[in-house]
Amino acid sequence: MLESGSQFRPGPPPADDSDQKAAELQEIKTIPHTFVTDSNAFFWQRTRSAWPLVTERQMFEARVDRDAPRAARMQALVDAESRIYAGIHFRSDVDAGLALGRSVAAAVVDRAQHDAGDSTKTKL
Repeated sequence: MLESGSQFRPGPPPADDSDQKAAELQEIKTIPHTFVTDSNAFFWQRTRSAWPLVTERQMFEARVDRDAPRAARMQALVDAESRIYAGIHFRSDVDAGLALGRSVAAAVVDRAQHDAGDSTKTKL
């Protein structure tokens, strides 16, 4: 349960005239356009994306396919980086999204560890 409607709300993005925003824009402008980076970016432009196949293969090769938390983190990181390659998001957007994911996950784990559904605490 949320403590408030703003519990996980991120802070504001960098100001348009800030050094951080200028650095993020420069990062997007200077991403090397290689076959790999462009391929990653183009996956997001297709209606029927092949991204799930790519990330599933990467998770299998890294042997995290049977470790759900690690697989979820890997999926989030791969997806986040591809959004930058495509020029869809700035680094601060990606960082805020990853921080949000970590905050929500921590709250879910905390709730699961302390709720009455713990099988060691409940009697049938």
